[in-house]
Amino acid sequence: MLLRIWTIQIKCNMKKVICLLYVCFAQLSMFAQSVYMHEAQEDDSLNDVGFEYLLLFISVVMIGVPILLFILLGISTIKEKIEEFFSPSKEIPKSKAQDYICLEKKTTDKSKNLETLPKQNVEPVETKVWDYDAYESCEAEDILECKTPLNCQVDAKDLSNALVDEHGVLYSRDKKKLLKLLDLTLSEYTVKEGTKVICNHAFENSQIKAVKLPNSLCIIGMMSFGECCCLTSIKISNNVTLIDIGAFNGCSALVSIEIPNTIIEIRPGAFETCHNLHSIHIMSLETWCNFRIRESSYRFYGERAYPLGHPHHLYLNGKEIKDMTIPRSITEIKPFVFSGCSFITSVEIPNNVTEIGKCAFWGCGHLTSIRLPNSVSKIETATFLNCLRLTSIDLSDNVTSIGSSAFEKCRNLTSIRIPNSVNTIGREAFKDCISLSVVKIPNNVKTIGEYAFAGCDNLHTIQLPNNMKSISAGAFAGCTGLIDYAIPKGVTTIGNYAFEHCKNLTTIRIPVSVTSIGYGVFEGCVNLSSVTIPKGVTTIGGAAFKDCISLSVVKISNSVTTIGGYAFEGCTSLNSIEMPTSISIIAPYIFGNCTSLTSMKIPNSVTEIGECAFYGCLGLTSIKIPSRVTYIGESAFEGCSNITHIDLPKLMKKIGNRAFSRCENIKTIAIHSSLVIIGENAFDGCDSAYIIVPKGSKERFVEMMPQYANQIVEK
Repeated sequence: MLLRIWTIQIKCNMKKVICLLYVCFAQLSMFAQSVYMHEAQEDDSLNDVGFEYLLLFISVVMIGVPILLFILLGISTIKEKIEEFFSPSKEIPKSKAQDYICLEKKTTDKSKNLETLPKQNVEPVETKVWDYDAYESCEAEDILECKTPLNCQVDAKDLSNALVDEHGVLYSRDKKKLLKLLDLTLSEYTVKEGTKVICNHAFENSQIKAVKLPNSLCIIGMMSFGECCCLTSIKISNNVTLIDIGAFNGCSALVSIEIPNTIIEIRPGAFETCHNLHSIHIMSLETWCNFRIRESSYRFYGERAYPLGHPHHLYLNGKEIKDMTIPRSITEIKPFVFSGCSFITSVEIPNNVTEIGKCAFWGCGHLTSIRLPNSVSKIETATFLNCLRLTSIDLSDNVTSIGSSAFEKCRNLTSIRIPNSVNTIGREAFKDCISLSVVKIPNNVKTIGEYAFAGCDNLHTIQLPNNMKSISAGAFAGCTGLIDYAIPKGVTTIGNYAFEHCKNLTTIRIPVSVTSIGYGVFEGCVNLSSVTIPKGVTTIGGAAFKDCISLSVVKISNSVTTIGGYAFEGCTSLNSIEMPTSISIIAPYIFGNCTSLTSMKIPNSVTEIGECAFYGCLGLTSIKIPSRVTYIGESAFEGCSNITHIDLPKLMKKIGNRAFSRCENIKTIAIHSSLVIIGENAFDGCDSAYIIVPKGSKERFVEMMPQYANQIVEK
């Protein structure tokens, strides 16, 4: 239990303690007497003298101890203590303040660790009664920079010189800062007039229900009302300019709040987890468009700071805003100002607006139409993110860039005209626009960000610019409307996951300009039936065609030098494939579970076969391992139950664990003397196979794999 509230509570509790002692003695006396009477009735010979003395002793203690204390302490001392307790707003002596005030450590992880201030040998100062002097309003620049003396921090000097009011609330000596609420059970409070700053953590974790703020207040400090889960009512006064980090974080009972015109800045997390905050009231739309939110490290930097993250209703002078016209005096709509206003249906923006900030209309779920003026040249990050009912938008010919997530999750957006002036489309700009069917990207676009059109289920036509050099990672992932697509000539790189899970894609045409196919590019394209890798391609990334269960024909040019692991794993319809003669390694899992693969010609350039390379290839009946192979990895051919013969090359040095495990139909396995390492259970399940070894080497191989001693024969 924190020491903060002991001084205030212990004086009240002294009466309770004395009463409790009396009750205990009385109960003890009554109990002893009843025991005595009971025993006396059962045993007439009981000696009752000792027990009577015990009862007499208890009675003397009950009466005598309070009288003795009264005499020792003196009437004047007791009177002084009573007056001290009932006297309002006394200044706390420094030495006593050190005994019970706890200062919260400033930590980056918002921990609740507390550090008790050490006692100091400071002489008590003269007690002074609170006065109600008025103070001038503080300047905005002082507020934003948190300059001394209007900063929100509480230090040891503040606590040593603190004043306490009749409710146990600490104030600074100059009465400009409310430092701390000591009585966490206080339910209602009126902050003193003249207070300019409510300091960091002042009311944190208290049971306060209602707070009235003075007109003199300028700053609401960091976590000042944090986790006040009972707070239902607070009116922010008209001189407040700054609501600091996490000021009302966790105020789950707060249902509405009024933001005054004087607000200049709201910082991150100010209203985080205020889950019942359903309405925000403002007095001027012009002022509202201009206030700012301090950037933070969040993906959408003010996401957790902005008040409308939860409420969805914005009221102007008591009337909810639905059809909104931005005032002509506005030249810039600041970030987040209408974010979460889910009941705004239309917005008219005047021609003099040149900039719309990040996330400005994010989450406006009922917004169906918006007109952007020619003066706007840039669509910022997440400007229209999650505008679920937005059906169309016409960008002006002056727009040069579309920011990341600008139209993400606009699920009813059926079409969009991208003007020729656009040169950049950001990451996830149109992601999950499930109604978008046609996209024509003008030739001036040089960059399309990662996952720009991912999840556009109905997108069936994509026109990319002729000068496009690369398709970015995940650009069209999950576009299930794509059926037949030709990658534009001039593209050299297809990024990772570019067409991943395009489930209805049956044909893909790759131009000769392509040199690299990234990781997982066509993974999960379950209807892709054939593919030709043209000359010029040198790299096929891992999992490039993984789980393309309809893929039966693959033609790979000899220009390919690297095919990544898992490249064709799970291609259950693939029955034959000719590997390029330029590769040196068969990568791990490259043909894992290709159950229809019946034959495979491994090129002579290969020196290594990776783990699980042909794992589970049930249809594979024969395999010729080239003479240069020196290593076969773990489980490389495990489960290839229809292979009948294996002839390991003379240069083979190592076979991994379970390399040929569960090859039940294998008849002969030819091994050469160069083999020095045989992994555990390398031939497990090959019960009918003869393991043929060179003459004179049987003893050595029996020692290497004694479990197969009966199957080893010399030849």
